[in-house]
Amino acid sequence: MTVSEKNVSATIDLLISYKKGEINLKNTVILFSQLTDISPHVAAEYISALSRSNVVELAATQRVKSKRPNS
Repeated sequence: MTVSEKNVSATIDLLISYKKGEINLKNTVILFSQLTDISPHVAAEYISALSRSNVVELAATQRVKSKRPNS
């Protein structure tokens, strides 16, 4: 593998790790920026837009007042 191919492979592995929740946004942005020479600001915008497979959205529910008597 050439250096360029290694960087592409490392970048793909990094993004997969981020999507799986194995690495946080801050560290992903730093490493992605170093591997691609893209500014951290642009890298953060790009990576933030990715969906993550370890995130579960919860349905919003209304809180019900407790019917317990006051002590």
